[in-house]
Amino acid sequence: MPTKEYGLKTPRPLYSVLSNKKLNNFDIKTRNWKEALQEYLKKECVDRNEN
Repeated sequence: MPTKEYGLKTPRPLYSVLSNKKLNNFDIKTRNWKEALQEYLKKECVDRNEN
């Protein structure tokens, strides 16, 4: 369902993404999403093969 069909009173931007740049102000380091996904998938494959 497209956003325009929700019937919201407040207009929404056509394109918006979440930014994590402000996390640096709190010394919070984020991982590269591709590396994190690869690690997760490897772990899941190992866990599923063990069961």
